[in-house]
Amino acid sequence: MEKKMKLEVKDLMTIGIFATIYIVVKIIVGFVGVIPILCVILPMITAVVCAPIYMLFVTKAEKFGMITLLAAVVGAVMMIAGYGWLTLVVSFVCGLLADVMTNIGNKRSFGKILAGYCIFSQWGVAMLAPVWMQGDAYFKDLSETMGKEFSDSFRAMTPPWVIPVLIAGIAVAAVIGGFFGRKIMKKHFERSGII
Repeated sequence: MEKKMKLEVKDLMTIGIFATIYIVVKIIVGFVGVIPILCVILPMITAVVCAPIYMLFVTKAEKFGMITLLAAVVGAVMMIAGYGWLTLVVSFVCGLLADVMTNIGNKRSFGKILAGYCIFSQWGVAMLAPVWMQGDAYFKDLSETMGKEFSDSFRAMTPPWVIPVLIAGIAVAAVIGGFFGRKIMKKHFERSGII
Protein backbone atom coordinates (compact mmCIF):
# COMPACT_ATOMS: atom_id res chain seq x y z
CA MET A 1 0.00 0.00 0.00
CA GLU A 2 1.55 3.26 -1.13
CA LYS A 3 1.05 6.14 1.24
CA LYS A 4 0.11 9.59 -0.04
CA MET A 5 1.99 12.27 1.83
CA LYS A 6 -0.06 15.38 1.07
CA LEU A 7 -2.93 16.17 3.43
CA GLU A 8 -6.27 16.71 1.72
CA VAL A 9 -9.47 18.44 2.83
CA LYS A 10 -10.87 15.05 3.91
CA ASP A 11 -7.85 14.58 6.21
CA LEU A 12 -8.27 18.04 7.74
CA MET A 13 -11.95 17.33 8.34
CA THR A 14 -11.04 14.05 10.05
CA ILE A 15 -8.57 15.93 12.27
CA GLY A 16 -11.20 18.57 13.09
CA ILE A 17 -13.88 16.00 13.96
CA PHE A 18 -11.60 13.91 16.16
CA ALA A 19 -10.04 16.98 17.81
CA THR A 20 -13.54 18.19 18.70
CA ILE A 21 -14.55 14.82 20.15
CA TYR A 22 -11.26 14.53 22.07
CA ILE A 23 -11.58 18.05 23.51
CA VAL A 24 -15.25 17.62 24.51
CA VAL A 25 -14.47 14.33 26.30
CA LYS A 26 -11.40 15.95 27.91
CA ILE A 27 -13.54 18.84 29.19
CA ILE A 28 -16.17 16.46 30.58
CA VAL A 29 -13.44 14.45 32.31
CA GLY A 30 -11.99 17.74 33.59
CA PHE A 31 -14.98 18.23 35.88
CA VAL A 32 -13.42 15.70 38.27
CA GLY A 33 -10.75 18.36 38.85
CA VAL A 34 -12.83 19.99 41.58
CA ILE A 35 -11.17 17.53 43.98
CA PRO A 36 -7.45 18.38 44.45
CA ILE A 37 -6.06 14.82 44.09
CA LEU A 38 -8.14 14.19 40.98
CA CYS A 39 -6.95 17.51 39.58
CA VAL A 40 -3.34 16.27 39.89
CA ILE A 41 -4.04 12.92 38.21
CA LEU A 42 -6.37 14.40 35.58
CA PRO A 43 -3.82 13.85 32.76
CA MET A 44 -3.78 10.13 33.67
CA ILE A 45 -7.57 9.91 33.71
CA THR A 46 -7.64 11.68 30.33
CA ALA A 47 -5.09 9.21 28.90
CA VAL A 48 -7.37 6.29 29.80
CA VAL A 49 -10.72 7.82 28.81
CA CYS A 50 -9.56 9.41 25.53
CA ALA A 51 -7.64 6.35 24.30
CA PRO A 52 -10.53 4.88 22.25
CA ILE A 53 -10.91 8.23 20.45
CA TYR A 54 -7.20 8.32 19.65
CA MET A 55 -7.12 4.66 18.59
CA LEU A 56 -10.03 5.16 16.18
CA PHE A 57 -8.41 8.34 14.88
CA VAL A 58 -5.16 6.50 14.12
CA THR A 59 -7.03 3.92 12.02
CA LYS A 60 -8.37 6.82 9.93
CA ALA A 61 -5.16 8.93 9.97
CA GLU A 62 -3.06 7.23 7.31
CA LYS A 63 -0.80 10.19 6.53
CA PHE A 64 2.14 11.57 8.43
CA GLY A 65 1.31 14.89 10.08
CA MET A 66 -2.27 14.08 11.05
CA ILE A 67 -1.37 13.12 14.63
CA THR A 68 0.81 16.24 14.89
CA LEU A 69 -2.08 18.44 13.77
CA LEU A 70 -4.51 16.71 16.14
CA ALA A 71 -2.14 17.45 19.03
CA ALA A 72 -1.62 21.05 17.88
CA VAL A 73 -5.39 21.68 17.75
CA VAL A 74 -5.88 20.17 21.21
CA GLY A 75 -2.95 22.23 22.56
CA ALA A 76 -4.24 25.44 20.96
CA VAL A 77 -7.69 24.99 22.50
CA MET A 78 -6.18 24.24 25.92
CA MET A 79 -3.95 27.33 25.61
CA ILE A 80 -6.98 29.47 24.79
CA ALA A 81 -8.78 27.87 27.76
CA GLY A 82 -6.10 29.35 30.03
CA TYR A 83 -3.46 26.64 30.41
CA GLY A 84 -0.73 28.82 28.89
CA TRP A 85 1.44 28.81 25.78
CA LEU A 86 3.57 25.91 27.02
CA THR A 87 0.57 23.58 26.54
CA LEU A 88 0.55 24.37 22.81
CA VAL A 89 4.31 23.84 22.46
CA VAL A 90 4.38 20.58 24.45
CA SER A 91 1.27 19.28 22.63
CA PHE A 92 2.85 19.98 19.25
CA VAL A 93 6.14 18.28 20.20
CA CYS A 94 4.34 15.26 21.71
CA GLY A 95 2.15 15.00 18.61
CA LEU A 96 5.12 15.18 16.28
CA LEU A 97 7.02 12.49 18.22
CA ALA A 98 3.88 10.32 18.31
CA ASP A 99 3.52 10.78 14.55
CA VAL A 100 7.12 9.69 13.99
CA MET A 101 6.76 6.70 16.33
CA THR A 102 3.48 5.55 14.76
CA ASN A 103 4.62 5.94 11.16
CA ILE A 104 8.22 4.75 11.42
CA GLY A 105 8.93 1.92 8.99
CA ASN A 106 6.69 0.58 6.27
CA LYS A 107 3.93 -0.92 8.38
CA ARG A 108 2.04 0.22 11.43
CA SER A 109 1.71 -2.13 14.37
CA PHE A 110 -0.27 -1.91 17.56
CA GLY A 111 3.01 -1.65 19.51
CA LYS A 112 4.05 1.45 17.55
CA ILE A 113 0.60 2.98 17.88
CA LEU A 114 0.58 2.32 21.63
CA ALA A 115 4.08 3.80 22.06
CA GLY A 116 2.91 6.81 20.03
CA TYR A 117 -0.11 7.22 22.27
CA CYS A 118 2.09 7.10 25.38
CA ILE A 119 4.10 9.97 23.91
CA PHE A 120 1.02 11.87 22.67
CA SER A 121 -0.60 11.71 26.13
CA GLN A 122 2.35 13.43 27.80
CA TRP A 123 0.96 16.79 26.69
CA GLY A 124 -1.12 16.60 29.87
CA VAL A 125 1.94 17.41 31.99
CA ALA A 126 2.01 20.88 30.42
CA MET A 127 -1.45 21.62 31.82
CA LEU A 128 0.11 21.63 35.29
CA ALA A 129 3.12 23.71 34.20
CA PRO A 130 1.68 26.99 35.59
CA VAL A 131 1.80 25.38 39.05
CA TRP A 132 5.60 25.22 38.89
CA MET A 133 6.26 28.20 36.61
CA GLN A 134 4.13 30.81 38.38
CA GLY A 135 4.47 29.53 41.94
CA ASP A 136 2.92 31.82 44.57
CA ALA A 137 1.06 33.93 41.99
CA TYR A 138 -0.68 30.80 40.65
CA PHE A 139 -1.77 29.67 44.11
CA LYS A 140 -2.94 33.18 45.03
CA ASP A 141 -5.24 33.19 41.98
CA LEU A 142 -6.35 29.64 42.72
CA SER A 143 -7.16 30.65 46.28
CA GLU A 144 -9.42 33.42 44.99
CA THR A 145 -11.26 31.21 42.50
CA MET A 146 -11.42 27.81 44.26
CA GLY A 147 -10.88 28.78 47.88
CA LYS A 148 -7.89 28.65 50.23
CA GLU A 149 -8.50 25.08 51.35
CA PHE A 150 -8.46 23.78 47.75
CA SER A 151 -5.39 25.88 46.93
CA ASP A 152 -3.45 24.64 49.97
CA SER A 153 -4.36 21.00 49.30
CA PHE A 154 -3.42 21.30 45.62
CA ARG A 155 -0.11 22.98 46.50
CA ALA A 156 0.77 20.17 48.93
CA MET A 157 0.18 17.61 46.16
CA THR A 158 2.25 19.32 43.47
CA PRO A 159 5.88 19.60 44.59
CA PRO A 160 8.36 19.64 41.66
CA TRP A 161 9.34 15.99 42.24
CA VAL A 162 5.83 14.96 41.18
CA ILE A 163 6.68 15.73 37.52
CA PRO A 164 8.54 12.44 36.78
CA VAL A 165 5.89 10.54 38.74
CA LEU A 166 3.20 12.18 36.61
CA ILE A 167 5.07 11.37 33.38
CA ALA A 168 5.37 7.70 34.40
CA GLY A 169 1.74 7.62 35.54
CA ILE A 170 0.55 9.06 32.22
CA ALA A 171 2.54 6.40 30.32
CA VAL A 172 0.98 3.60 32.40
CA ALA A 173 -2.50 5.11 31.99
CA ALA A 174 -1.96 5.44 28.23
CA VAL A 175 -1.01 1.75 27.98
CA ILE A 176 -4.14 0.75 29.94
CA GLY A 177 -6.27 3.07 27.81
CA GLY A 178 -4.58 1.85 24.63
CA PHE A 179 -5.44 -1.78 25.29
CA PHE A 180 -8.97 -0.74 26.26
CA GLY A 181 -9.21 1.32 23.06
CA ARG A 182 -7.94 -1.56 20.93
CA LYS A 183 -10.51 -3.89 22.42
CA ILE A 184 -13.31 -1.45 21.64
CA MET A 185 -11.93 -0.70 18.15
CA LYS A 186 -10.90 -4.28 17.25
CA LYS A 187 -13.01 -4.30 14.09
CA HIS A 188 -11.44 -1.04 12.85
CA PHE A 189 -7.93 -2.31 13.62
CA GLU A 190 -8.60 -5.53 11.71
CA ARG A 191 -9.97 -3.61 8.74
CA SER A 192 -6.86 -1.36 8.75
CA GLY A 193 -4.56 -4.38 8.86
CA ILE A 194 -3.01 -3.30 12.19
CA ILE A 195 -4.01 -6.50 14.05
